[in-house]
Amino acid sequence: MPHSRRFASLDSCLNDLKLACQMQQLHRRVVSSKPCHGLLLMAHNNYGVHVCNPVTGAHVFHCSLPFEQPSDAAAAHPGCVGLGYDLLREEHIIMVLAYKSRNFDTGSYTMECSIRRLTDCMTKKVAPSPPIPVTVDVPPVYAGGKMYWMGESRFSAGCSSVLVFDICSKAFNVLPAPRTMGDSGRMLVAELARQIRVVHICPNTETMTIWRKRELVTLDDGQGWTIEHWIQLGQWPEFSLRTAARLVIPLAVDDAGRILLDTGRALGYYDPRNQTLETVFPTSSLQHSCPRFFSAVLCEDSLVRPYGRQRQYYGT
Repeated sequence: MPHSRRFASLDSCLNDLKLACQMQQLHRRVVSSKPCHGLLLMAHNNYGVHVCNPVTGAHVFHCSLPFEQPSDAAAAHPGCVGLGYDLLREEHIIMVLAYKSRNFDTGSYTMECSIRRLTDCMTKKVAPSPPIPVTVDVPPVYAGGKMYWMGESRFSAGCSSVLVFDICSKAFNVLPAPRTMGDSGRMLVAELARQIRVVHICPNTETMTIWRKRELVTLDDGQGWTIEHWIQLGQWPEFSLRTAARLVIPLAVDDAGRILLDTGRALGYYDPRNQTLETVFPTSSLQHSCPRFFSAVLCEDSLVRPYGRQRQYYGT
């Protein structure tokens, strides 16, 4: 859990009430990116991002990203930033996808995409623009050399689609998403066990559905998705989509097959074998002491440095 670029382990927070409260200082829900080849990206409002290695403490701030506010007030979330990896060149990249304009009433929008390589800090725009509108209130997902965004359902062009960007070929594609019943739920893209997943959370039924591809992710007619997990979140008040958690994210799968779920106020392991959910944070003593949000992040054991050949870095 980060606080002003400071990280604290889950065990430390469980054993130290003061530290746990320091980690819970956010006034709103923040979904962090997962680690990418040893590095982690932490967004800093609209001014830039920190790329860091939580293990070594080294971090670099990247400012002057093409992340300007859109021209119309209707775009509450102008863009999102993600960390990816170029498998061909063996280097990290920062990818920014932003709306220049967005109007849900008229259905009009314009988007742009830029890439910055950590090795030389050069920023280049990607052309042509993304072929479909996407949701930008959560970061994109990286898996297997590609970046993924969920299509924006409030635009007809983005319904039931996933935007895919191949980092090596610098090309966009559109992947048909699983078909739902058209309820008021929300679709998300997630990465579990190094494979792409599509997640549907529905407040009406208080359920989470997780789909996986039967084969490798390929462009097809929308078939080929299969339900991997169906979780009835309403059984657990801390994870209820009606009472406590508006956005539940599956973060990871452990060696026992349990799924780590994050609400921004609670972390818990769901066990598909016996359909139980164990809350691991916060404890009952912390629930009333720290009512704000925290940002949960995963870390990888790595000595990778978050800077390029011409970049100075900061360490602890």
